[in-house]
Amino acid sequence: MRQEFSKAVKIAIQNELLNGLHTVMPGKVMKYDAKEGTATIKPIATTYFNGKAVDYPELYEVPVVFPRFGAIEFSAPVEKNDQVLIFFTERNLGKWMDEDKFPQSSPFSLRNAIAILGCFYGPGELTEQANEDKSLMIKNGELEISITDGTVYIKGDVVIDGTLIHG
Repeated sequence: MRQEFSKAVKIAIQNELLNGLHTVMPGKVMKYDAKEGTATIKPIATTYFNGKAVDYPELYEVPVVFPRFGAIEFSAPVEKNDQVLIFFTERNLGKWMDEDKFPQSSPFSLRNAIAILGCFYGPGELTEQANEDKSLMIKNGELEISITDGTVYIKGDVVIDGTLIHG
């Protein structure tokens, strides 16, 4: 009897930890506020409640992060249904962001989310070509830029606002 009770308590604790602890999951943008840099994100995952699969709720005012290194910054347009990777931080984001927007919450909770844009799963034509050519490639409609082994290839119109320097 004591052993069964101990086992039941252990299972209950494990279930609570697993259902309440979040680390990373894929999601998609439902709405983006460029002025605030935040989005409404729908996790692309399910959880279990009372033995039934349920969808996660939408997450609101999730900061969308872009790479930045000193004065070098990357950015791109954010559109509905863009895929993201959602990270759930160990600590509250208040000290990193605006303290008033991020009330205290539990570690790794759904409230402590940040989204990294552009984490698409699956192969694609551009990915296959980049691997074949061993190049960095950017494509936007008909415009293509590839950098491979000392060569920059540009397909599309080029506008230079400055001095073209030949080395």
